[in-house]
Amino acid sequence: MTKRRNPWSDDSPMQLKSHISAREVANGVDGTTFKEHIHDHTKQLMMNGAKEFYGNPFSKELENIHNNNHHMAVLCEEKPQKSIMEFFCKGPKQKMGKQLKQNLDHFKSNCMHDTPTTQCFFCDQIICPSCEQYCCMCNHSFCSYCSVLSYSYPNEMAVCLSCKR
Repeated sequence: MTKRRNPWSDDSPMQLKSHISAREVANGVDGTTFKEHIHDHTKQLMMNGAKEFYGNPFSKELENIHNNNHHMAVLCEEKPQKSIMEFFCKGPKQKMGKQLKQNLDHFKSNCMHDTPTTQCFFCDQIICPSCEQYCCMCNHSFCSYCSVLSYSYPNEMAVCLSCKR
């Protein structure tokens, strides 16, 4: 039995699957509404993060701020400083101490060194003291995935990915 005849001409282009990225959608026919949607969503995330970050849990104590500056200094020392990663986190983030304790129970590490004691400042991975690297610019502790060794100094020094830019 012979093949059936092609109903289209032989010079028709092949039909291939093609991936359309977000940039192509944004530059496409309905690009302005897509860009507005992205802008509104990002703005809403930033507003919610700012409200949470600048939320005032000590509002009763801070009412008399102009009368008692010493009391304000004590309050500032008691309040833990939030990191920039917590500020831009999309979901609610647990306290670092609780999270570290929970992660220590299910510890799986790439190294076989000492027991882990700290967390990476960037990715919150648990690291042991022998694998911990301190950034020479911001002095935070990082894991080997979030820091790069720089040989531009007389001695090799670790630089975190944030400071590397």
